[in-house]
Amino acid sequence: MVNDFTAQRFALDAIGAGVPKREVRKWVLDLSRNFYVVDDKSFERAWCELRDRWERNNQRRKRRRGREHAQDQGPVPLAAAACKRPRDSGRADRQACATAAREDVRSCSCSYDQALAVRLVLVFGTGAADAMAELQPDFRKEPLPLKSLARLVHPDKSPHPRAKEAFQRLAPALQLLR
Repeated sequence: MVNDFTAQRFALDAIGAGVPKREVRKWVLDLSRNFYVVDDKSFERAWCELRDRWERNNQRRKRRRGREHAQDQGPVPLAAAACKRPRDSGRADRQACATAAREDVRSCSCSYDQALAVRLVLVFGTGAADAMAELQPDFRKEPLPLKSLARLVHPDKSPHPRAKEAFQRLAPALQLLR
């Protein structure tokens, strides 16, 4: 049985983080009806899934609004576009992806290449091919690096839990290759 103070603690935390009250009420009601929520631990796991999904969707909405706002302002000058992402942060992102990929290999039954490809695509999008080539020099020899990345992150071929999300991020660029 889920303790009331557990549900209240998670609800107040979510409201404090900016989740609308209406959404929090819906989550509490849904989880109270969920057959698989039987104790505090299962409640916490289900709550975190709902909260993570809401945060991803919220970030997606913010990015979409930002893109629409940027399109309304007109084209970005070339010099400003070049300064968007400094090279050092890319190196740090690549190293963070490599570390996360090593942890993914331990936690799920996927190869290091698959885990690294998924992590890089989630961070760099279509620029993941360049990042992969810098981390794994033999990847430079690939004739079609984007296609090779797609093979590594394909949800039917990779057991990585976020492979589907990575493949969806890569799919628009693959359609341009046809």
